[in-house]
Amino acid sequence: MKKNANCLIIEKRDNIYIISPTPKLQDDMGMACYVKYNTENNIVNKNDLVLTVEASKAILHARTPLAGKVVEYNQKAIENPTLFNSKKSKDNWILKLTDVVEKDFLELEDN
Repeated sequence: MKKNANCLIIEKRDNIYIISPTPKLQDDMGMACYVKYNTENNIVNKNDLVLTVEASKAILHARTPLAGKVVEYNQKAIENPTLFNSKKSKDNWILKLTDVVEKDFLELEDN
């Protein structure tokens, strides 16, 4: 099941919520050249700033549309920021969450 919020796609796979940029956001920001994750702890609240991406057309400040526990950041994108421009969801994801309130996820816009 996929939802949209904050120009991001949120996909639920089992109990993991994977947050990725929408194709429109990828196009609007241009080629990513620098990535910095803005959170050092494993818990995020709704609308927390979690990522800054410097790209050819814009600087993106991504805010999580859900609260939860971060289980993984896309470490490969730190070394290779252009992964955020990939059309493949296995490459362009931002972070993965657990312990999300299901009701909050279901209230997001359908993809």
